[in-house]
Amino acid sequence: MDEQQRTSSFVSSSKRYEYDVFLSFRGEDTRKNFTSYLDKALNKEKIKTFIDDRLEKGDEISTTLIKAIENSRISIVIFSKNYASSKWCLNELSKIMECKRVQEQIVMPVFYDIDPSHVRNQTESYKDAFEKHKEDSRCDQWKNDLTEAANIAGWDSRNSKNEPELLDVIVEAILKKLVPKYSRQYDGLVGIENSYKEIKSLLNIGLNEVKIFGIWGIGGIGKTTLANVVYEKLSPDFEGHCFLENVREKSEMRQNLREEIFSKLSGEKNRCFEVSKLRWLLQRKKVFIVLDDVTAQEQLEEVIYQFYPLGPGSRVIVTTRNKQIFRLDDVIYSVQGLSFHHSLELFCLSAFEEKQPKNGYEDISKKVISYCGAIPLALKVVGASLRSKSKEVWECQLNKLQSIPDMKIQKALKLSYDDLDDSQQSIFLDIACFFRGDLKDSKFSVSEIEVLLDKSLITIGKLGYIDMHDLIQEMGYEIVRQECIKYSERRSRLWKHREVVDILKRKKENDVVEGIILNLELLDESLNLSYDFFTKMTCLRLLKIHGNIYKEKGSFNIYLHDGLESFSDKLRYFYWDKCCLESWPSKFCAEQLIVLCMRKSKLKKLWDGVQVRT
Repeated sequence: MDEQQRTSSFVSSSKRYEYDVFLSFRGEDTRKNFTSYLDKALNKEKIKTFIDDRLEKGDEISTTLIKAIENSRISIVIFSKNYASSKWCLNELSKIMECKRVQEQIVMPVFYDIDPSHVRNQTESYKDAFEKHKEDSRCDQWKNDLTEAANIAGWDSRNSKNEPELLDVIVEAILKKLVPKYSRQYDGLVGIENSYKEIKSLLNIGLNEVKIFGIWGIGGIGKTTLANVVYEKLSPDFEGHCFLENVREKSEMRQNLREEIFSKLSGEKNRCFEVSKLRWLLQRKKVFIVLDDVTAQEQLEEVIYQFYPLGPGSRVIVTTRNKQIFRLDDVIYSVQGLSFHHSLELFCLSAFEEKQPKNGYEDISKKVISYCGAIPLALKVVGASLRSKSKEVWECQLNKLQSIPDMKIQKALKLSYDDLDDSQQSIFLDIACFFRGDLKDSKFSVSEIEVLLDKSLITIGKLGYIDMHDLIQEMGYEIVRQECIKYSERRSRLWKHREVVDILKRKKENDVVEGIILNLELLDESLNLSYDFFTKMTCLRLLKIHGNIYKEKGSFNIYLHDGLESFSDKLRYFYWDKCCLESWPSKFCAEQLIVLCMRKSKLKKLWDGVQVRT
């Protein structure tokens, strides 16, 4: 199986099956009624079914029957009162469950006039049957297989109005499995198989404990796609399941999320919704629920926590950009970006509709991938925008993206930023514009940094340095740029050298700019600053200057007439390595500073009063 086959559809295997459905049943119980009716209903829909018309002879199933099971896409096991009395049936079931584990065969149980708990726990007639089998060495395996099969979501005939209605429901469900929308919706998935396997392992589907499982990461990283893959693969093993999309959006619109969950789990539509009935349903059924795009713990409280405990073995998957919504005992899976190999493949599928770059596009494709930074959404959006375009257009588009990011990508990434409060947003923008690569230290509140970490907006390296994804930083730049697109001096933060120099040359009062970073080594002209220039920047709270103003080989200088008088009284962060000033600004009290860093400066005299070294 090649890479494309492995990553395209997890529901439709590349194996070609001889039969669509294998029917396992106890002949004397259902052959002349329910099973024959089901076989007829399936054949009517052109579903190729294997049914053993011969009477069971002996205890061992034939080689032909084993091959029929192995070559069937779905096995329907009809548990009836005397099913377990037949070793033939039990051996059939063991082979079916083996195929489920090894080749991911779909197993769908039908409990025909019998309580599913009798099968699951081997009580009543099933207990009597095993009394007769107790000398057989295969007893434990049969019991395990019965328990596992009875825990799979299926149908209890006692809950149906009549058999024709039950047959219609079963046939419809089988048709959905054989021709799933999933295989079309997720055709062309790349690099998701390993993540799916890791999540499947962490979910421990066979255990009876109830788990809330988080899929966490930045916008556009593929959380929803991954949750869909897991849901489509694993939900058939549960008694009830639902995928609730856009929880954040629906919650903001005051939609009744609990009513939607109840409708999907019960199949009851346009009926009076009762919270007590949903509680009864969730606490008694083994359910599989996916809540997509959850942003606040209140949303989980509304639809999940208040109904605890859920039925034994239930699983809830939550996709989110906010790690803080989870409880301490919840399991969280962090979604990482794609490898370079998978990034290249996904991008090429979008740009060229093939897995490798076209001749002549190899180098520029690598540049685009570097820009997108392993985020699937970015790779697909940018790839689609470049499809069928010339190499010259590619170069132009890449240059444009680096100055004005694609809005589809920005919109996805900005959702995490929008969830922050004003203080957290300000800190995020400061980091994006000024402090990426700096140590996490006293200039930031620990609690605010934790929020940014939990929303995947920043990362902290092993040595304590702050980092963020390139596209996240670009999002921060774009947010500031949008404050005033035409005039940079009307923006809160300035980090581009040319824009900073321009505002320094104007020498006008400014009540907007809050932060400036200036690299003196980049000067290509002299600047003439008045002594009160920085005082005129009344909202300046952050000033970061790198380098000496005097160049060893060149005549470009910053002229400071009579030194500096003062700074804005809002200044809290002052950094100037190799500062040329010999005395501290005469009218500025540094006690209001939170951070002062002036390495290798020429200062001979500091301010009067308390002096604290940082």
